[in-house]
Amino acid sequence: MSVKTKKQKITFFSWLMLISFQVFANRMLTFEIPVPAKDSDPVYKSIKIELDEQGRIIYLKNLNTYEYSVKYGKISQIIVHKTNDTQNEYYDLNKTNLNVSDNEIEFTKKNANINYIEEWKFSKGLLTCTKQTTNLIEHYYLYKKIEDGFIANYIEFMQTETRNNKQLNFYEESIEDYTFPLELINQIKSKNQEINILNSKVFLELEFEYFIPILLIDLDKLFVTVESYNATSELKEKNASYVAENLRKKEGLPWASANGYGIGEKINILLPTSYFNLFFYNGFQSDSRKDLYKANSRVKKIRIRNCEIDVSKEFIIKDVPEAQYINLEDLCLDINVFTNLEITILEIYPGEKYKDLCIQAIIPVY
Repeated sequence: MSVKTKKQKITFFSWLMLISFQVFANRMLTFEIPVPAKDSDPVYKSIKIELDEQGRIIYLKNLNTYEYSVKYGKISQIIVHKTNDTQNEYYDLNKTNLNVSDNEIEFTKKNANINYIEEWKFSKGLLTCTKQTTNLIEHYYLYKKIEDGFIANYIEFMQTETRNNKQLNFYEESIEDYTFPLELINQIKSKNQEINILNSKVFLELEFEYFIPILLIDLDKLFVTVESYNATSELKEKNASYVAENLRKKEGLPWASANGYGIGEKINILLPTSYFNLFFYNGFQSDSRKDLYKANSRVKKIRIRNCEIDVSKEFIIKDVPEAQYINLEDLCLDINVFTNLEITILEIYPGEKYKDLCIQAIIPVY
């Protein structure tokens, strides 16, 4: 075999491999969302997304209806063709307002058809949409972790409602759950943040806003968390602080009252609303010091109040060092985007050695 013929074959196979790579490197991703159906189980519809070899979006199909093909012109411009539409749409991505910092996202969206501006913000697991003219949150997505993935729970508010003689800003109109398996996320989320930002801008222009936090936020910081924990007192010793923020997780030190048995103490929890309940960890629960549970005082009876509409209910807490489930269904938590829960200590189990009232953790369950 001549050297020339050998080189030609190498060149041919190299070219063939390159063409094959470009053909097969594109990825078509599919995920399904339940669409509520009256008096029957939800109907599942697919969303399809195709990425090119760089990881850029080149095709979308939304809920078996609209199809978009995306072509890239200049670096700052995308050309979108919508199925059954005779004209292309042009988007200058330099004009797309999208800011990311400290695990928060802010972006605006103009709707030319009805002449209003939406302001979006993602923080602590909540993506909210505020209408600029009213400054009221109209709808939001709440990101919740599930096994092998997570859910973006969509809530829309369309009207006001009155409960307990108090007019409320929001009334829940519809709920949808967008399920994202980790397998899908690992395929669509690029290691190149510039690609993620580019795709986020495409999603924004084509009304797929719920994808944006997935691309731009670390997964361990994507899920909804409590906004704040506060208490009427906090025990602080020389080498330890038993502050209300300790209630955020089961590990570490508990919260402890600075007023002995703590009867009448109040704990306030501000958190996003979406049908949540609580896991209550009574007393001082330490894996290495089991004796601290009985040594300190524990909660026996509490009152939990939804401060937004002044609805409350009393609960008996068992004297056991394990998680206790508290059902908050009667507190009408489907009202506002955020709810301020007030927990009042009514009765306690006295400690065998110390008066100090302790609670290891109070964790919302969505």
